[in-house]
Amino acid sequence: MQNFFDNTLTIHAEAATISAILLDPSRLIQWNPAIQAIRAERPNQAAQPRQADRSEQPDQSEQLQKVNQADRADRAAQPTGSERRYQIGRDREAINQTEELTIGQSADLITYSVNGNRLSYCVQFQLTDNGGTTAVAETVLVDAKALPGIPLTLLRPVTKHAFLTNLRALAALAERGTQRGDFEH
Repeated sequence: MQNFFDNTLTIHAEAATISAILLDPSRLIQWNPAIQAIRAERPNQAAQPRQADRSEQPDQSEQLQKVNQADRADRAAQPTGSERRYQIGRDREAINQTEELTIGQSADLITYSVNGNRLSYCVQFQLTDNGGTTAVAETVLVDAKALPGIPLTLLRPVTKHAFLTNLRALAALAERGTQRGDFEH
């Protein structure tokens, strides 16, 4: 894997809040609009589809709490570490229409390892808590051998902008949740 690009953003929320969102794959739908569906894979059991509510209206906070409680129960039943795998489907044109996501965590680093139908990549989120705000350094690494003949330098600016847009949506979600008190630590 080679370093493709980096994005950095300061979010007005605690690192624990951001970590909770990043470690909950069902929340991807709320901050990455290209994702249509997420399905958790469990050993010895058929995959269960999960779709989260994209809406963030304050009058729906009770509904979001119920979705979050169901998601926490699902995560508790799932294996931890590299065994936690998810199938992602996209509703927009993308290099990958389907992807398998594996989530890893060590200290203040959360890693999304993604195997796509055309391109494999890794997204690392380094969280630095600054007392009320958190610096999030997002590093994207790609398997450059996966797309022979396609110059990644042409894809870099568009992809970097798309990932930064998603990172800003993650910030908005975390900041709204902090203001409303939606996240438990």
